[in-house]
Amino acid sequence: MPVTVLRLILLQFSLFGLIQADEPEAAVVETSRSDIALDQSSFDAIRQLIHPAPEELLWQQIPWTTEFATASKRSRESGRPILMISMNGNLLGCT
Repeated sequence: MPVTVLRLILLQFSLFGLIQADEPEAAVVETSRSDIALDQSSFDAIRQLIHPAPEELLWQQIPWTTEFATASKRSRESGRPILMISMNGNLLGCT
């Protein structure tokens, strides 16, 4: 890609950023800790916002297995493919 095309693309992105910066910052809400009353009603409202909906927990109904032989047997019986996740290193991804 020629340098002039790259410069044009960068210019477009920077102009888009300037246009976005000129708009009012309605999405940014600044609150202080004194503005938030921690009582049962606010706790229930916050819990409802962060608590997963039932349709977001459907993955927990999948009969996961950690043994390939069991997964292979279930795959043959049900006619479904195997989703195999394999990794190397720390189980928590802390490498």
